[in-house]
Amino acid sequence: MATTSATITNLTQAQISALTTADIVDLTATQVTQFSATQASYLSATQIAKLENDDVSGLKLTSLSESQVAAFSADQTPNLGTAQISGIGATAIDGLLTSAIAALTTNQVTALTTAQVAGLSATQLPKLSGDQLATVTTAQINSLSGTQVAALTTDQIGYINGGFATAQLKAMTTNQITQITTAVFAKLTTAQIGAIETDDITNGVTVGHIAVMSTSQINGMSTAQFSKLASSQLQSIVTSNITGISTVQIVAMTTEQARGLGTDQVKLMTTAQIAAVETRDLATFTTDQISNLTTAQVAALSTAQIAGLTSQISAITTAGIAALKTAQIAAIETIDISGLTTEQIAQLSTVQEAALGTSQIVKLSSAQLNAIDDADIKGLGTAQIVALTTDQFYFGLNTAQIA
Repeated sequence: MATTSATITNLTQAQISALTTADIVDLTATQVTQFSATQASYLSATQIAKLENDDVSGLKLTSLSESQVAAFSADQTPNLGTAQISGIGATAIDGLLTSAIAALTTNQVTALTTAQVAGLSATQLPKLSGDQLATVTTAQINSLSGTQVAALTTDQIGYINGGFATAQLKAMTTNQITQITTAVFAKLTTAQIGAIETDDITNGVTVGHIAVMSTSQINGMSTAQFSKLASSQLQSIVTSNITGISTVQIVAMTTEQARGLGTDQVKLMTTAQIAAVETRDLATFTTDQISNLTTAQVAALSTAQIAGLTSQISAITTAGIAALKTAQIAAIETIDISGLTTEQIAQLSTVQEAALGTSQIVKLSSAQLNAIDDADIKGLGTAQIVALTTDQFYFGLNTAQIA
């Protein structure tokens, strides 16, 4: 069928359907432009596939169906203008072949409407390269469904030289963050981790995400983010990563977070980390947590931290008690000194006993006094002896101690 630009606009649906492959191939770019959106919708998928690569730039795509859009090859697709791309229907966009998706230019990707992005299938989305995704706008990111986010690959979202930028990750909703696979989350850069909104840390990041984080990723969290972690999230930090928590992050912990640390996590904390725990936070440690402190950790506690302990003082191991410095011994509150067990008292050295203040001495029970080593009792100073009450002297000290 001989066609000219003048006759194109008058072609009926039947006439367009009758165009042969040869007729389609012979069409010029100008003639293709003459097809109205309605006429273009009369073209079959086979006819569209036969259009020359350079000629598709003039075709109106707004009325094409999903099956017609599926006819565009990877060679034709890059020749489509951005206006053509954004004109494809939100449901029809699902027809683009994965090879055509991969062939989209970065300008074409940016031109996609939010409705079109939302219309991309979980099969199409993973075909976008990191460079293509790097051009995706925050509005487009917001349009992704949870299923689409879950379809993103490690090469896409964790792409070092492209992929999801911090602004794009910051734009993700809580539900979208939740849908990121653990494999992908493990590949996020520290900058990307730092871009996650604090509210999304609590409600979007899962315990599964936390469990796969590296030491550098955890260390890369801001104090505002770290303080938002729930106890269940904190407990999901693998023990090998505990030492990666910075002292600044430790200081930022809330009382609830500190109390929620697992005993295995507590015992692996460095002395610097233990020393950084706020006094009010350490005071809420459970007896299980306190009993899991190592000798080195106990020795690293500040006098303020020691003074802040209450009944948990009895949970310190005997080895830990023996490691206490004289200033730490003196810092034990008088009301708490009676909480020391006889086993702990027995571990005190002469130097440690000498560090006990008179106000502490008078609070020792008969059983505690009796637990002091017979030889060590002689290390008590005159002021300490004078401070003993009558009951302590007669009922607390045994004959060997008095002798």
